[in-house]
Amino acid sequence: MAIAGNLQDIDLFSLIQTLCQDGRDTRLTVRGEEERAELYLSGGNIVHATLGEWTGEEAVIRLLAWNEGTFTVERSVPAPTQTIFANVLGLLLEGIRKRDEEQAGSMAPVPKPGTSPATDLSENLTPFEARLWPLRDRLAGVLGELSLPGHGLEGILLVSSDGLTLGSEGISDPGRSARIGALAAGLLGMSQRCAFQLKHDMVRRIRISSGNGGVILVRVVPELFLVGILPDGDVDSSAIEEVVVRCARRLRAMAMDS
Repeated sequence: MAIAGNLQDIDLFSLIQTLCQDGRDTRLTVRGEEERAELYLSGGNIVHATLGEWTGEEAVIRLLAWNEGTFTVERSVPAPTQTIFANVLGLLLEGIRKRDEEQAGSMAPVPKPGTSPATDLSENLTPFEARLWPLRDRLAGVLGELSLPGHGLEGILLVSSDGLTLGSEGISDPGRSARIGALAAGLLGMSQRCAFQLKHDMVRRIRISSGNGGVILVRVVPELFLVGILPDGDVDSSAIEEVVVRCARRLRAMAMDS
């Protein structure tokens, strides 16, 4: 028996997460005014998706931009094929990030003519980021004092609320650091919107754990937060969270004094 609903009552991110937690083979059909999408879930992940001419991850990312439509959920429907192999959380966060980028489009900073984004970066910062920019080496130094393996962390990043990575430790690839910062900002923004809808205050911490790693977000000040990356395997995420919280306290004092 199919379950039917409306996206005005539950957002797609929450709906997909709920269905993934169930773990059963499921087909989620979403209908808009002119298009129809189908997502197939199995074992807690999205394994196949179609939306018009798109299939796989691209179909999911495009679907997450929808905020209107109806849906049906059918259990015990296996996927006809597998086109998605990515972790569901990373896929959902990427969809949320791209949606937010598109919504913010016209508000994005534009470099001056004749300059590149890289060389003109400091002129494209928010007022808070500009205040912290001269301190970025000191802030990164606090992260460098952590013995990441000894504390059970794969890496840790200092990220502004709009996704700019101001410092990182344990992550050598700048591209990966930037992607983690953007995805974490998307996760924080989505969680904050949910909290406000529930009449709750500002989100201070987020902890997500899975069998192949996880992430801990701790707010330093309203515009700044720490992202701790958990390694694969069985780790004491509660103890690691306290390490990140202690680091956040030190950074909070520096940020408030700047």
